Amino acid sequence: MFVRILVLMLAILAAFPRDSSAQQRRSVASKPASASRGQEKIVSSGSGIILTEVDPITGKAISARMKKSTGNRALDAEAVRQFSKMRFKPGVAHVETPISYKIREPKSP
Repeated sequence: MFVRILVLMLAILAAFPRDSSAQQRRSVASKPASASRGQEKIVSSGSGIILTEVDPITGKAISARMKKSTGNRALDAEAVRQFSKMRFKPGVAHVETPISYKIREPKSP
């Protein structure tokens, strides 16, 4: 379930960049396979901002940190870990990216 949440969070992130520097990043996320939305209920949600420092020559992420926490330490830590691995277009020094998540629980039959 944690992997599914992470993939969902990264898919949302890739689909909705909000500033020009976020549009320059390369996303490795894909849309998760999930059950029909009508059969699930949201049990938790949150949003935050992640700041990634980038080597402007190579485009490799140097570091990543949460500028604004999502409120969930585990998801914050995983987002920082994933963004620390990303590559960006050369010339970008800082990327500020809004992230959000929703944890869904299938409804019982």
